[in-house]
Amino acid sequence: MPFKVLPESSASEKKFSFNAAHPMFRYEVSAVDSQIIERMKQAGVIVVVGMGGSVLPLKAFIDFFQLQSKIFLLDTVDPDRFAVIKTLPNPLFCIVSKSGETLEIKALLEQIIAAGFSKNILTVTDAQKGFLREFTAKENLLSLPIPQDIGGRFTNFTIFHRALLESQGIAFEHMLKHAKKVVENFKKDASLLEKLYQQLFTSDRRNLILWAYGDRTFGLAAWMQQVIGESLGKKTKAGVRKGILPVVLKGPQDQHSVLQLLSDGPQDKVLWFFSAFHGEGVLNEALQILLESTFKTFEERLANPETFQPIARFDLSTNTEFFVEMIVTIQAFTEYSADRLEINAFDQPGVERGKEIARELLKDVWNH
Repeated sequence: MPFKVLPESSASEKKFSFNAAHPMFRYEVSAVDSQIIERMKQAGVIVVVGMGGSVLPLKAFIDFFQLQSKIFLLDTVDPDRFAVIKTLPNPLFCIVSKSGETLEIKALLEQIIAAGFSKNILTVTDAQKGFLREFTAKENLLSLPIPQDIGGRFTNFTIFHRALLESQGIAFEHMLKHAKKVVENFKKDASLLEKLYQQLFTSDRRNLILWAYGDRTFGLAAWMQQVIGESLGKKTKAGVRKGILPVVLKGPQDQHSVLQLLSDGPQDKVLWFFSAFHGEGVLNEALQILLESTFKTFEERLANPETFQPIARFDLSTNTEFFVEMIVTIQAFTEYSADRLEINAFDQPGVERGKEIARELLKDVWNH
């Protein structure tokens, strides 16, 4: 993958290893039942219903492969969004939740059924237990399992995504094979992971700017925001708070909103730029020039200690292998950084209390 991490000398001289210990690095996904693939092909549009990690890994694929007209995301309980979704032709609602017990999923499922789509549902949930599994059995619905040992935000290469992407003619097996190759390379040489770690966690940086130039990389940046924020914003066993706030920007739009702040405001940020240029023509050329000029603006400031802010650039083009490498890089970076920070990257204790309060407030509305 073409990339540039500046300053070049940011990596530690000490060698740290990447072990790929988490189950997601197996990249083994079984074939999908042909009945499910066919049902997805028959749908006028596929609506994926889920929150956070249930949809963000998929959004990276949807945006990169430009599938927005075929696959919609319903990741909010805003009634205005649902009003638009329910007018789509012959929708197939894919309800994605390990348990189905969250407020958002129960509310959305109730509305989908009330709108007359009870037979237009496919569930993606725990293979054995939970409200959504019981609902699936009761209604005799098509279903796919969520892996027990892989949290939502790391489900990029799992069976539901395989089903969706293969139904759209995308070679999922090729991506799996390349992902395995990339992770093996990181196990041999973790220097890129160390460079990125040095940028984020060895100084007093407050924010990581994920600047996506072009719509094809916006979903990738949104997924990265969740992975880095929810995985690496933790307290160590000694009670030391770790983390950096990821902020997604769109380019060139946000050159007109926050570039002034990034240039002359507090110099406490790391900036990562992403692009996936394709085709030719005036608009493509303009987008490339705008990215190049913005990136060089920050690159020339590296020489001045007063304006020094680490930067990185990832050019994916429309190369599927580059895109896979970017996903694997962030997955590997998460595990690698957690080991270095001595935290658990794979839980999210900070969000559990809010869920408990929501369940308490609604105990008289829904029977939990």
